[in-house]
Amino acid sequence: MTAGAVPYVARLDIDYPERLDRSSTFFRLLYALPILVVIGLITATGRAPWR
Repeated sequence: MTAGAVPYVARLDIDYPERLDRSSTFFRLLYALPILVVIGLITATGRAPWR
């Protein structure tokens, strides 16, 4: 091993917004609901898990 610090090959810089907008967060949740319903219908087995 080397004694010196080895710089990383890649660097990731993310610019976060100063303030999150509540309306855009609401609409993201609103868009996610139909997707979750479709995924639930596709993966449903049609029987109760306790039987």
